[in-house]
Amino acid sequence: MGPTATEHQLPIQPQRPHYPKTQAETNSPGNPGNPNATTTTGYHYDAAQRLVHIEQNGQTIARYHYDPKGRRIAKTTGQGSGQTTTWYIYAEEALIAEINEQGQTQKSYGLEPDCP
Repeated sequence: MGPTATEHQLPIQPQRPHYPKTQAETNSPGNPGNPNATTTTGYHYDAAQRLVHIEQNGQTIARYHYDPKGRRIAKTTGQGSGQTTTWYIYAEEALIAEINEQGQTQKSYGLEPDCP
């Protein structure tokens, strides 16, 4: 008797592993700005599968921070003295504003479709 076939059903939404994970991609030469450059970008996740930082060519270019409810509360981008942080402000369960390091509102969000 020969080999038998086994049927496998895939889940509708594949589950990510429950551990920190890094994914990297390399752009092939010829990207705009520097035709001979190759850029490697790494995406780093925490155990809850939230993006916690991004690296480009081994340098961290963005960091993300979350509250206990899993909502993003801060994003820091740039390097050295060029770093900027954006803070996210919530009312109950909805994002209502983004503010900069000086406390100035950069964006505001309404809770209803007609709110500014």
